[in-house]
Amino acid sequence: MVWVKKTFDKKYMKAFEFLDKKSNMEVKEIVKLLNITKRQSILDTCCGWGRHVCKFYKKGYKIKGIDLSDDFLNHARKKCKKELFIKKDIRKIDYKNQFDIILNLETSFGYYSDKINKLILRKIHRALKKDGQFLLDMVNPTFIIKNFKDNLILFNKKDVKIKDINKLIKNKSIIETKRIIELNNNYYEKKIVLRLYEKNELLKILKEIGFRKIRFFGNLNGDKYSKNSPRLVIISQR
Repeated sequence: MVWVKKTFDKKYMKAFEFLDKKSNMEVKEIVKLLNITKRQSILDTCCGWGRHVCKFYKKGYKIKGIDLSDDFLNHARKKCKKELFIKKDIRKIDYKNQFDIILNLETSFGYYSDKINKLILRKIHRALKKDGQFLLDMVNPTFIIKNFKDNLILFNKKDVKIKDINKLIKNKSIIETKRIIELNNNYYEKKIVLRLYEKNELLKILKEIGFRKIRFFGNLNGDKYSKNSPRLVIISQR
């Protein structure tokens, strides 16, 4: 999808840098939820500008991050050890039996066709060691559809404003978003097309691929999942 490369750039990163404040807490939650030890190897797919990778690394964990955005990766390499970050398209990862933990955070899954999305999950399954764990963190489609808004203000501060104009295509389980970013009175439009996978649909796909011990949570803190959970967190094992 051409929009993926065009959307995730310096302007997008600058608008969403407020997320950095959550990184330390999220890493603590992930470590606890997966019971990660410092002997285990971790891969953060679609790692963005490294906000989680750098926190893991500074806490002594063995981690690498992959992403497609040069802007994101250049920023990440300046923040901490540059060797941690690899430019790689998640659709083309070729690791085999290499990682104990693989992460996909902040709704970075569902950007492609069903065929490609399933291929990505197969490649992640292959990249895991035996008994390795995969954590997928997404928006909860049930919550999104129930509380759908055509116009949504995501962030509104003095120098940064983010507004989404959404279109829900129910028969295809797709949400198309025109994200309007205002940075210091300059306006930018970003496109996002997200395939919404319901809990049971994901369960079926993950089982078909060979994942097991599949568990669902409502957030990274490990709270019980419900239809009213804004997030859908899935942990599965190879």
